[in-house]
Amino acid sequence: MTLRTSCFALFVALALSAPAAWAGNQKVQVCHIPPGNPSNFHTITISQSALQAHLGHGDFAGPCFAHCDQLCSDGNACTIDACDASENCLATHPSVNCDDGNKCTLDTCSPATGCSSAPRVCSDGNLCTVDSCDPLTGACVFPPAVCPQGQTCNLGNGNCEVTNVDECLSDPCLNGACIDGQNSFSCACQPGWTGRLCDVDIDECESNPCLNGDCTDQVNAFTCSCLPGFSGTFCETQDGGCIVDNILCFGNGEKKK
Repeated sequence: MTLRTSCFALFVALALSAPAAWAGNQKVQVCHIPPGNPSNFHTITISQSALQAHLGHGDFAGPCFAHCDQLCSDGNACTIDACDASENCLATHPSVNCDDGNKCTLDTCSPATGCSSAPRVCSDGNLCTVDSCDPLTGACVFPPAVCPQGQTCNLGNGNCEVTNVDECLSDPCLNGACIDGQNSFSCACQPGWTGRLCDVDIDECESNPCLNGDCTDQVNAFTCSCLPGFSGTFCETQDGGCIVDNILCFGNGEKKK
């Protein structure tokens, strides 16, 4: 091998090994935490090759400012742990904001676990209403439960059931004559009334029950106003006698001869 060839081979070997050597000398930042004084943490620059050793001693990769939440922790998950631009922990720990933007949740914070949001509980004790929260106002609202047509909500169990509506509530029959049925009603007229809705008073004077007087109709009854000299329920008695077949008779009904 000539001298010239030997020099070229050496040059190639050095060129191939240069990137590996240069990579090991790269500089990186770590947050160094002194073992005897952890509060005196600070950012230092080291070679890339020394990074694993520093991490093994408890240092953090990257500048300390990126790890303030760990370095400045007060042990309370409800406070903010931060440091200033000089990598010094802030003297105070402001409270965290646990608002999740939902007006229908109750946002709370536990020092041990941090923020949590629980649904707002709305209940009016009525099984036939929907217990819900208005997302616009956060107020509890209780709209009625919607049942299929022909069904109503049972207040006892909250179920939609086929129930009979009392059609007599609107008093379709007059004078207390309504009888409720299944989705229907009927009118059973009381004595003295007639008509489809029991709204017609029966005229008890139509049969002319008063023999010698004027008849006055009443509900299921009548009264007779007798002519002078006549008395009795039907104005049938005259001067101690009676009239039978237009013939004067005695009180015992015997015809006068």
